[in-house]
Amino acid sequence: MTCLSDVHSGLAPFRDDSWTPMSSLDHAVWFHRPARFDDWVLLDLVPHTVAGGRGRYSGTVSTADGVLRASLTQEQLYRQRRVRPSEGTR
Repeated sequence: MTCLSDVHSGLAPFRDDSWTPMSSLDHAVWFHRPARFDDWVLLDLVPHTVAGGRGRYSGTVSTADGVLRASLTQEQLYRQRRVRPSEGTR
């Protein structure tokens, strides 16, 4: 469950071509109940903000029957993308 909670960034709606998501700065998972991963699970990620080169989102992991299995929050590093001279401006 820890790996699943770090697979995707919940900050995708904030991303544009000038910023690139980098590594995770801080990642916390609260395990509420055991979960089996040989069945369907829902990873629901909610973006909160991207500012100053950092982004934060939170989320939950629930099973098919709607039972909350874990909660999470993550802070991710963002860096401004360098434009190469051959790319020009967009």
